Amino acid sequence: MKIQPYNRFDNTFRSLSVIILVLLAALLIAPNALAGKCFDKDGNPRPNAKGCESPNPDPFPSIPSFNEAWFADGYFDVGPQSYTRANSNYDRGDYLADNPGGHEVQISTTSLSKTTLKGKRDSDLCDKLDQRGNNPPFTAYPDSFSYGWTDDCTVDGSCDVEISLSFEGDFIFNLTDERSDRLELVMFATATGIAEGQPEPFTTPQVLDIKSIEVEYNKAGTTRALVQCRFGRLGQGGPTFFTIPD
Repeated sequence: MKIQPYNRFDNTFRSLSVIILVLLAALLIAPNALAGKCFDKDGNPRPNAKGCESPNPDPFPSIPSFNEAWFADGYFDVGPQSYTRANSNYDRGDYLADNPGGHEVQISTTSLSKTTLKGKRDSDLCDKLDQRGNNPPFTAYPDSFSYGWTDDCTVDGSCDVEISLSFEGDFIFNLTDERSDRLELVMFATATGIAEGQPEPFTTPQVLDIKSIEVEYNKAGTTRALVQCRFGRLGQGGPTFFTIPD
């Protein structure tokens, strides 16, 4: 039987209608599906989130960024040295010391408060960085030294910062009566005064007051924590970390 022309047209029209409806549904669904990714809980844009268009697709270009940083007080003392930015994004970025073992670090925690977080049996290790009487301050060359931001600086013009140092080997082994061979310090601060929309704090000079320090000694020959200590400021005094763009 011969098919009438109007039937063919009618079928074609119905097919096109279905395709158009599917496309419209996809357009309506896609923004809703991305909404949870493209904005944080406060409704602020997250242009670095997967699937979201960014006004600046590469805020951290591959061109190296260099900084100079140092401590210079009675708690921590290490001269200015160069740091290079590692791979970074809005939520986290790090500057790594170019030659951490080439700069001596002196540490004295005598005037800081102390709390043992883990390993009370070996809590005396929390006092090993004290300078008491005629004892010299803890003095060593670090195996690693880095600092960086740990949350999105574009939200309110400030962000959390962590500064990390680690020491390994015979010096720590002897200092701890052979109980540990690695010491790591992580210091916590807040960077402020960041220009609006600037994704990192270290493009301008920073003076960072250290709010607290967490210290961990690992169990000798392992990567497990033997003792964890927390140090805090007493009164107005405390360590201060300085950074400037190089």
